Amino acid sequence: MVPATTWYATPWGTVTFINERGSDYLGLAKDHPLRFGTDTGTEWDSYISFVHPDDHEEAPRVWSTCLRTGRGGEFAFRVRNSGGEYRWFFSRAEPVRANDGTLLYWVGAKCDIQKLKHAEFYLGEAQRLAHMGSWAWQVAGGDALHLSEEWYRIYGFDPKQGMPAWEERVERTHPEDRGTWQETIERAIQEKSDFDVQFRILLPDGTIKSVRTVGQPVLNTAGELVQFMGFSMDVTERRVADERIRGQEAELRQMFGGQH
Repeated sequence: MVPATTWYATPWGTVTFINERGSDYLGLAKDHPLRFGTDTGTEWDSYISFVHPDDHEEAPRVWSTCLRTGRGGEFAFRVRNSGGEYRWFFSRAEPVRANDGTLLYWVGAKCDIQKLKHAEFYLGEAQRLAHMGSWAWQVAGGDALHLSEEWYRIYGFDPKQGMPAWEERVERTHPEDRGTWQETIERAIQEKSDFDVQFRILLPDGTIKSVRTVGQPVLNTAGELVQFMGFSMDVTERRVADERIRGQEAELRQMFGGQH
């Protein structure tokens, strides 16, 4: 009756039971051992045949980390159904221990997040086309909580290297604009207010971009400021166009002077 795929596994990671919802999704036979919690002695990664090829590296890595450390873990990956279609699932695994700490077995659940992934895809495409990246960071320490793919593209960071630290993000700001940017952020923190600031960033290859960043505060139930969230937009092309127009206007004024 649980509205999710639930399962349990041996201490060494072999899945020995999948509930009816999960078994039906995979297309397991009605007499399949996994429907009845029968340990068939299969390997800990035997489930990989149901996982999308592009997730064959990440899924086993997270699961093996859980088994090695004895701690719970979570990750998203695509699973094939009985019709051969792959859908996105979010999976969480937790260890179950005896009173003396002995690991007895693992329990887990998977929730279908296909619609969420589609929404994320279209949001990502919209951000890419608009040259706009979303972000969120906590006030204490400035650690990033969320950085979209387009944000990484704008700022020239590699998402495979993880979220850049606060200091790294500050250093990416153009030295001539860094003071103004920091003053804006400090004032927003003090006043727990929105901010809207435009500045330049300097990439490692020497490229200079103009960025407009808009943020709003997030308060907890006690009214304390805990984080900011917002978006950063690459407005370099707009700035160049504005400068070109101003230059043309100046040329026209110079050419025609006081003529009407």
